[in-house]
Formats: sequence, structure tokens, C-alpha cells
Amino acid sequence: MCEIRASVSSVLTAVGVTEIRPQRIADALEIDLNLARKLTGVVQTSDRFAAGRDLPGLSGMKILGRAASSMGVSDDIVGRLERATTAYHELTRVYAGDRASLDSMLGHLATSGTERNDLAVRRQSFRSNSSIFGVQTRIQTDTMIVMPSMVMGDAADVALVRGFSDFQRLANGRNWIISRSNLVTRDPNRAFESHREALDPESRDEHKVPLLTEFCDLPLPCCRRVVLPSGAVQDVLTGAEVGLRGRTTLFTSEVVRPAFIWPDQQRHDYRVAPRCHTPAEIMLVDVLAHPETPLAAEPDFFITSEIDGSDSNYMSSDDLMRLPVCESLEQREASADALMFPDFPRYADAVLRATEFVGLDINELVMRRLVVRYPPMPSMMFLHWVYDPSSSTKLGQTP
Repeated sequence: MCEIRASVSSVLTAVGVTEIRPQRIADALEIDLNLARKLTGVVQTSDRFAAGRDLPGLSGMKILGRAASSMGVSDDIVGRLERATTAYHELTRVYAGDRASLDSMLGHLATSGTERNDLAVRRQSFRSNSSIFGVQTRIQTDTMIVMPSMVMGDAADVALVRGFSDFQRLANGRNWIISRSNLVTRDPNRAFESHREALDPESRDEHKVPLLTEFCDLPLPCCRRVVLPSGAVQDVLTGAEVGLRGRTTLFTSEVVRPAFIWPDQQRHDYRVAPRCHTPAEIMLVDVLAHPETPLAAEPDFFITSEIDGSDSNYMSSDDLMRLPVCESLEQREASADALMFPDFPRYADAVLRATEFVGLDINELVMRRLVVRYPPMPSMMFLHWVYDPSSSTKLGQTP
């Protein structure tokens, strides 16, 4: 890459380009402006791996060589450019197989421009997955409100709020699983039975999806809940019109009592893993934890592929298939204003409705937020806490 960058720079110097700007390059060589933009990236980008993604293809480099010759650039300089181009494309063939694979490899090696590149790739994936699966949503939200349990000591209850903004089908006959959840304890000595209660009285049936109807579009979406033999539950949207006529916004909310337990005498870990199964432009995850619960402490965060499926609940976090992403978890001072998400105006009110239902003051909770644009799918937004009762740290406090 160093040689090809040097040869391109030599060509530009030879035609009198002293200020590296796309329009100057295009005018000096009488080439297309898009090609000039790529050459600008090749020369100016400090990270050589990032610069490799800007390199024009073989046909573009041949155009550059012919343009340089027509402008009187010496055969030595043009020859150097041609040899560097041939060597680079041979490297592509031997080590990557094709240009698309090479660009992906360079993207993982680059230290600059990675966020822009990642979002571009994930945007393409969103469009492709929308077409393949026949559904898409503008925003998916997954919110967890954690509090000391009302039904069991040394345990926590959880209120769940899930939402979809502008969910629509792109193909006929698509039933779609909008959520799947299960509770797992890795402590065989403390098995427990959980109960789910929908916030909305009209949804309090074990076979009903717990729609929060006051925040859903009308007519309400057709949906059903399936309880699996493992005890996991999945909520399914059933048939609707295709395209904008069937577009809908919906929220579900329920309280799980209890959802977590913590041992008194041993180190224990807790995992929260909101899933992305639906092609989405944005995924929003909020965790609101009461300060007297372990989940108020700072978690480890990463995004992992869900190829491992349900086995991921039992795997070491070091063995999970982590995905390279540019997003990070943000801690906020919890408040009604902090919940606001301008792209989804109903969201904050839906979450406040849940906090009121369980009798919590939003201002007393510890809040962490994650926003992922064009999230990979299928994937899990993995939050991992470790609680050690033998330490001097009290529940929910970070040392």
C-alpha cells in the first residue's frame, strides 16, 4: 500500500497538483470527480489500511495511468504506478481472493474512519436483510427496570418495556417473532419460579402479548404469545398488510417477579442480553437499576452474534462471538428528560408509565443507555455484571 500511495503522489506532483483536493485533481488530469475523490483519500488518509479502502479498482487505476501519460507525465512515473497497481491486485488475489474481501480485512485493521465504514456496511446489511426477511422497523427499543423483589429475598424484579416504531412487512404472509425471552439461573441450589404480569389489564392472559395499548397505533396489531417447553416465551406478530398500509408502532410491557437472585456466599454474575432479530435502523437499550441491586454497578458491555443461540446463556463471556462495533454504553443521570429520544417521541412516556406501575421514582434510578445504528442481526446487546459478596462493595455500588 505504501508503494501505490507513493506512486499516486508522484503522478499528482508531476501534473502540478500542490493542493490535494478532488476538484484540483479532476481538473489537472481531466478525470471524473468521483475518481479524484478516491485518489484524494488514498493520498491524504494517514492510516494506510483505511486508505486502501479508497483505492480505485483496476479500471480506475488504468484511467489514471492513461490520463497521466496524456498530460506528459514521464514513462518512469507512469510505469511505477502500473507496477504498484499490478502488485497490489496480485496481493488481493493471493491473500483475500477479491476486492470486497480485502476491503473487509482492511476495515478490521484500520484505526481511522472505522465508524463511517462500519455504518456503511451495516446500512447495506439492513437493506439486504429487510429484503431477505421481508420485514423492517425504524426503531426497536428494549428497556429493563430493575428493583428489589417484592416476592423473594435476595432477588430482583424486572419491568420490561419493548417497542417498535414503524414496523412494516415488505412481503406477504410473514408472521414475525418480535421478542423472545427466558430466565436462566446457573445456581442449582436456588431454583425459582417467576411470574409475569402485564401492565395493561386488557393483556393479562398468559397467551396474550402484553401490549401497552395506550401507546400502540390503532387498530392494534394482531399478535400472540407462545410459551415454549423450556419456559421461554416469544411474542409473534401475525398477518397484516404489506408496506405503509400495514405499518405500525407498538409497545409491550410486563413485570417479571422475581427475575434475578444473588447468593450471599459466592461470586455470581448477571447477564442481560436484549436481542436484535428484526432489521432495524436504530436499536435503543436502556437499563434503569435501583441502587440497592447489583445491576446498578458498572457492567462489561459488548455485542455478540446470536449464532451460539441459547447456549450463550451458559458460555463464558470470553468465549462468546464478540462483534467489532463502534458504539459504547453511556451512563446518564436518570430523569424524565434523560429518557427522551427525539426519533421516538412516545418512548419516554411508555417507560415512565412502567416506573409508575412498579412504584419507582425515575430520579432515584441508575441509568445506562446504548444506541446502535443499523445493529447487526441476529445479535445480542450483552451487558455483564459480576457481584462478589465477599468484597467490601455493597449491593449496586461500584468500588
